[in-house]
Amino acid sequence: MKTASKIGMFIALIICFASFAVGQNVLQQDRPEAAWQADRANTISGLNGFRAGLHWQWFVPSGQGDKTAAAFTYHIDTAIVYSASSNPSRYIYTYDSAGNKILSRREALNNDTWTPVSKDSTVYDSVGNPLTILSKKWLDGVWENVSLYINTFTTNHNLVSKVEKIWSDNQWVPTDSTFYTYNFDGKKAAYYRAEWDGVSWKNNGFQLYSYDSVGNLKLILFEKWRDSVWVDSQRILFSYDSVSNLTQGLIQDWGDTSWVNLYEEDYSYDSLKNRISYVGKNWNDSIWVNDQQYHYAYNKYGWLVTGVGETWMDSVWVNVEKGQYTYDDYGGLESYWYQQWKNDSVWENISLSQYSYDSVGNAYQGMFYTWNSIDGNWLQNQDGLLQIYYNYASEKAFFTGYQVDIKYNSPLSTQVEGVHNVVSKFFLAPNPATDYTSITLQLKEPQQVNVRLFNITGKKVSELFLGKLNRGLHRFRFSTVQLPPGLYFVSLVSADQVQTVKLIVKK
Repeated sequence: MKTASKIGMFIALIICFASFAVGQNVLQQDRPEAAWQADRANTISGLNGFRAGLHWQWFVPSGQGDKTAAAFTYHIDTAIVYSASSNPSRYIYTYDSAGNKILSRREALNNDTWTPVSKDSTVYDSVGNPLTILSKKWLDGVWENVSLYINTFTTNHNLVSKVEKIWSDNQWVPTDSTFYTYNFDGKKAAYYRAEWDGVSWKNNGFQLYSYDSVGNLKLILFEKWRDSVWVDSQRILFSYDSVSNLTQGLIQDWGDTSWVNLYEEDYSYDSLKNRISYVGKNWNDSIWVNDQQYHYAYNKYGWLVTGVGETWMDSVWVNVEKGQYTYDDYGGLESYWYQQWKNDSVWENISLSQYSYDSVGNAYQGMFYTWNSIDGNWLQNQDGLLQIYYNYASEKAFFTGYQVDIKYNSPLSTQVEGVHNVVSKFFLAPNPATDYTSITLQLKEPQQVNVRLFNITGKKVSELFLGKLNRGLHRFRFSTVQLPPGLYFVSLVSADQVQTVKLIVKK
């Protein structure tokens, strides 16, 4: 397809879908470049979780939800990161009344004094979409511009465009821009990227997405700009079973006249839809050749506890690496123990990450250790990726170092401005529960409410309450004796808001 026609089609799609797209607005947390590099290291071209390996949990959706949901939400106030390669760093965050992070400031400890290094400031629209992100660095006693991101969104919070600029010769210079369109279900339909060459925008990449009748992603088509036309470059095909479990992912490159196989992964699941294994294969001229495979085990809550990776060598599977995971009561990562197979005979320690939590599921400290095989000790002499879970393990942030200490602020409202919220308090106790738990809610005015219990797969287990309640404090109790142990969600729906709280059932 020629440039003019394809770009014209893309603009038409933007206009068409801007009014109808339905999407989820997720608050993104800090994630240093090292973390993204760690993600990409275990993927094929960084695509959709291929070669997920021991980072499988990174490809499972987190508990973050729509920002219209009410919450007694904690935010990270300060994080101090200790590094083996540099002085300690301190990150200080500021939020608006809706819980949006408007300022991130980094400082370094030099001669026992915290000195400025960099800062990011974000401006949001009235519903919490980040419109601009401005980065500055501290240079010779003044703040100097570094980069600027400018975003636009649909009325339903889907990202439509993103333009990146850098500060050069006292002016903003564009570097690249991306544009997105969505189908009527709010799913991404197309992606277009252009780069600025100093004079004009040059086409860089184009992607098209298609879905099956129940919304599962079936195809991603990658195209590149060559000789003034878009040509096919690569595609990914996805297959699913009858309950929408992904069973196969296939990557193909475009050859001279047809698609050529490149890489394939086949997945299997248990009855609870937990992915228990996958096998990766490379295409060798005319046949598939085994490459790697991983096996996963889960606890009774459906949380990953063990992952073992193997590679295909001399016609047999050989152990390569193993990860073991433990969690706090709310599903936040408590420890990650990583080992590699050595001398064809034994698992050898490589690294260990450990996290400490407070009573509401906020990790206040993360520690990274490496194994000294000579002395047989765990040492803090290298940096690693530290994953900080908080808000009952529904959100996470990433830091790189051997230790991070986190301080949280008091709970902030995450309500959207302009929404009149009648539910001012909603929580469960005891939680975790063994025999029963009590729901406490406080209404600012009489209101029709619906309280329901869902299991981890999203299936409704019970209608706990449906009716009108008067203003004031209400408490009612329900038995958990008949519930299998695991993770549940209690959802409260009123006329203009939704609140969801995690419930852990133990036996």
